[in-house]
Amino acid sequence: MTTLLQDLRYGLRTLRKSPGFTVIALFTLALGIGANTAIFSIVNAVLLKPLPFPKSERLTFMTEMYQTPNGQLFESATSYPDFFDWRERSQSFQAMASYHSDETTLTGSSQPLHLTAATVSGDFFSVVGTKPLMGRGFTRDDEKPGTRVTILSHELWQNTFGGDQNVVGRTVTLDQKNFTVIGVMPAGYVFPLDSEIPKLWRTFATEAEASDPKSKPVTSVRGAHFLLVVGRLKDGVTLENAREEMNVMARALAAQYPDTNKRHPATKTVSELEHLVGDTRPALITLLVAVGCVLLIACVNVANLLLVRASKRSREIAIRTALGARRSRVVGQMLTESLVLALGGALLAIPLALWTLKLFISLNLRDLPRMQSANIDGTVMAFVFGIALLTSVFFGLAPALRASSPNLL
Repeated sequence: MTTLLQDLRYGLRTLRKSPGFTVIALFTLALGIGANTAIFSIVNAVLLKPLPFPKSERLTFMTEMYQTPNGQLFESATSYPDFFDWRERSQSFQAMASYHSDETTLTGSSQPLHLTAATVSGDFFSVVGTKPLMGRGFTRDDEKPGTRVTILSHELWQNTFGGDQNVVGRTVTLDQKNFTVIGVMPAGYVFPLDSEIPKLWRTFATEAEASDPKSKPVTSVRGAHFLLVVGRLKDGVTLENAREEMNVMARALAAQYPDTNKRHPATKTVSELEHLVGDTRPALITLLVAVGCVLLIACVNVANLLLVRASKRSREIAIRTALGARRSRVVGQMLTESLVLALGGALLAIPLALWTLKLFISLNLRDLPRMQSANIDGTVMAFVFGIALLTSVFFGLAPALRASSPNLL
């Protein structure tokens, strides 16, 4: 430890004596490490972090697959009758819930508000695993025709209802129909994560009502495919088990209802995280590799600077070697100086990465789910200093080895 501290002090002194070299090397490394840090923070938020729900690894997304006449399969939404059959027949899931994005107009306040909403089944919040901040969640009884209840987002509760502590039980008007507020969700709650944040949730009870006596409610139309479905696996059930069960049910429904389900002979069952990131994974990995190449170029440039600098220090190294310094001791000293440079570059890279990250977030890239949650957290900081250590070895080892074998004459 004493030797390391001596090497660090000596490294700082030598770098201070070469301000031009030090500034260029630090700036080059800061650019490379900063770009990698910003992109890794996005990759961490989108791909690596678990979903913000209890036991999120048990959450799955299910959808039907549509088969074209030439045999190709494409993802398709689900109908209410198919969802009801899945929910009743499945043995792999604790619970299963449907949802779809919706819009509604809230009246009765100072002015009408056009709001983004979500229409869900009664098990929705229990499947996701989040309890309301106030009041209660939905139940299957709330799916019955004629039942009109709603749950508010925390934002809508604060901005429109002034954070009224007595809002539960209050009647609000949505699309000229009276609904009873039964709950308020916690601040920051978002689901579904891949669409515009809902301001309120309501059950499909209104969709279970026919618009006129001659028509059927949409909940009984097996050919109306517009639902998304999320489920929570039972403990001990694997995703592969659930996937096989869902396909068995799809084939059974295709045989039972050939007029509507013949073209839906299979399903797709994936983890909710996999569904969320979707096609963004290859693009983000490619981007991370690209900025990794930028860091590699930065390391090569700094290594070249160190080689030039080492040639100017050949007399110093020769004297130290002649006085008895082992080669490993000289290499260690040179690598310590490289580490000081890398750590300095990493410290400068953090504000650069924060600025870059804010720029990306301000672009509001809707194709990147969970982008808004990207930040410089403990995992990213560990990545920063880990990459600083690796780069110090990468750009410092070759110059150190070359400088450690001077011509003593």
